[in-house]
Amino acid sequence: MTVTIHHTGIRSNLLAEVDVGGHNANMSGTFASFHKSLSLRGTSGPNIIGGRNIGEMEIDGGFSSPLDVHGVAIFVLSADRREVCSLTLHRNEGI
Repeated sequence: MTVTIHHTGIRSNLLAEVDVGGHNANMSGTFASFHKSLSLRGTSGPNIIGGRNIGEMEIDGGFSSPLDVHGVAIFVLSADRREVCSLTLHRNEGI
């Protein structure tokens, strides 16, 4: 999974592009400097990722350092079924 995050320049708003095995999804969300956390949610409808219909996707995490976020990726498979995966995002230095 590759996540590219862009700060919109408006308060703490973020836009993100997520690539999961060559399948792309758009997300939006916020970060909280004081709480050292970020939250992203899918902005598009259902996505087909790896042959599976993913209704929504969410990423929640906390900064463990200025370069690393540890958290979870939540994939909503149906109204009563979710898949939760641990996630570490590492920011490339200089970006």
